[in-house]
Amino acid sequence: MDYETEDYRLSVALLVALAFCMYLPMKAAPFVYEDVRWLGAVHQEILWTWPSRALTNLSFQLQAELPVSFGLPLSPLSFHMLNVGVHLVNSVLIAMIAFPMIGRLGSVFASGIFAIHPLMTEAVSYVAVRGDLLLTCCALVALWGLRNGQRGLIVAAVAVILAGWTKEIGVVIMALMLWTCLIYRQHVKLMGYAAGVVALLCLVQWPTFSAWMTLPVHAGGSSLSWAEFFGTQIGALFRLLALVVWPFGFTVDHDMATLSLLWRFVGGWLIFLSILVMVKTWQQAPVWTWAGGWILLSVFPRLVVPQYNFLSEHQMYLPMVAISVLGGMILAQVWQGKDSSWLLQFRTYINHIRA
Repeated sequence: MDYETEDYRLSVALLVALAFCMYLPMKAAPFVYEDVRWLGAVHQEILWTWPSRALTNLSFQLQAELPVSFGLPLSPLSFHMLNVGVHLVNSVLIAMIAFPMIGRLGSVFASGIFAIHPLMTEAVSYVAVRGDLLLTCCALVALWGLRNGQRGLIVAAVAVILAGWTKEIGVVIMALMLWTCLIYRQHVKLMGYAAGVVALLCLVQWPTFSAWMTLPVHAGGSSLSWAEFFGTQIGALFRLLALVVWPFGFTVDHDMATLSLLWRFVGGWLIFLSILVMVKTWQQAPVWTWAGGWILLSVFPRLVVPQYNFLSEHQMYLPMVAISVLGGMILAQVWQGKDSSWLLQFRTYINHIRA
């Protein structure tokens, strides 16, 4: 492929080096917040009671025990550097999967956006949320595999399985792969069988899921109905998307109040209209449609699964894959002085909305 040419690899390597330099100050950072609790769980062997995070927990276990076995003190440095390393690998993978979608220049821009965007800082610097980095890495490897023949499909299948052992929301990876295959018409028959298996599993689990949905939610320090939580999480999603465009006001603890019924209604309708537009325009604007679906699918578990915090920046790590591809496409067209791809696709969206 063309992404193996020397100038292309050099461009991506320079972006990776820039991102590494940006995260170098982390070498002096201590463990914070949940980091301490997770490391305590490592020593108490509590982590293995959570099989849904087996891969993430294994990385913590190895990093906690290997230095001790060699008589070395436990240091935050190795934990932070591994997080940075996974992030840099993900940045390279972004370039590889974006290349066939938006071209060489666009994929370089996409890789750069993902590598150095300030919104990525919490996911990279916060050791306890390493699961988001590993989950995204599995998703990107699976995407790469979908485009690389039979052997690539085997790699994709392994990546999807591993994703289920990084974090609970790893179950969404199969949906993301199905969505990608549908939009780009790849392996549709094979993915159809996989979708049937997933649907059957969901049907079997539906009684448990429906009973769980009626339970009160404790989030933001108060007890809420599930509808209140869902509506407020939609508001949190729009605030996180605003941070992508206007990257100021970052904090590890965002203040997010429960939204009123009116704003929950407005947010729900905006998402519903977005889905309608994607359905109508997926053939005319495949990149926009793929990106919109990827964002919605990747945040869906966080919209419906109760969490104590309404809004955390690391929640945008997986959705940022699609946002980076969109941004890379737009920047490439602007750089080349063209009025074609992204503007035409955006106009297609507007025309279909009017229709």
